[in-house]
Amino acid sequence: MTEIRKHYFLNEYCILASGRAKRPQDFIKDDARSRRPAKDCPFCPGNETMTPPETAVYQLNSGQSWDVRCFENLYPALSPPDGHHEVIVETAKHDASPADFTDVEMELMVDAYQDRFNFYAHKASILYVSLFKNHKREAGASIAHSHTQLIALPLRPSELERERDVIKQLDRCPYCSITKEESGSSRVIFEDQTWIAFAPFYSKTPFEVWVIPKRHINNITCMDSSERTSFSRIFRDLLRSLKVVLDDPPYNYHFLQTIDEDYHLNIRILPKLSIAAGFELNTGIYILTVPPEDAAGFLRGV
Repeated sequence: MTEIRKHYFLNEYCILASGRAKRPQDFIKDDARSRRPAKDCPFCPGNETMTPPETAVYQLNSGQSWDVRCFENLYPALSPPDGHHEVIVETAKHDASPADFTDVEMELMVDAYQDRFNFYAHKASILYVSLFKNHKREAGASIAHSHTQLIALPLRPSELERERDVIKQLDRCPYCSITKEESGSSRVIFEDQTWIAFAPFYSKTPFEVWVIPKRHINNITCMDSSERTSFSRIFRDLLRSLKVVLDDPPYNYHFLQTIDEDYHLNIRILPKLSIAAGFELNTGIYILTVPPEDAAGFLRGV
């Protein structure tokens, strides 16, 4: 049995091929490749001279010289005056990732995200700040030590512009509608008064997750204290659920948000479990082998 599913408000489609359905264990790979030891890792404490000087440092009462450290990318995709490319090392621990963080560690990471977004959003000529994480080499991470990247651009990405063009023609925000439509559905993974996290009806990859605030805010600096605390917990727990269910899979996550324009912040987590092959590249239509309803059930069960 197959089913064609349409994006919530864009003319984009995926094919749910339930006859090719997979369970979580079918995606687990035995990755026996060696990791760089901490003594040689440029992102570990004591090796700061292996990176450019820090642009910002954030600390807990941990006794460390830093708990989150930011610096310019040594091999930037963009350099001034065209743009900026920064690395945010979210933890001093060599083998940790956000899925392992305590509440206070996760909140510190979110603080750093807000602060660095705000710093670059106010620079002249910057129209978009791309905030994203690649977890593991299969997802694009060249260094195993957990880190996030930020690229400040003098343009707006086509994905966001395409959404905004459609949204302008609607009589209300589609993301506000999505939060109401998905609330209580079989696709919900976590939900409280301020946030909802769910496996979207239209997905590009198995176990894709969207995280959306219920209040209409355009970027992460607009979160109030309760939204910030709730997001930190929910986001960490989502990553932890993916780690348990899929044995710490490679993934990407990114924030779709604007600086000044009206928009509804949303965050997307995309596990790297399938390959965009000839059909996907030819049509832009993704074949999905795990129903989002099933994926949400697996993740809720952790």
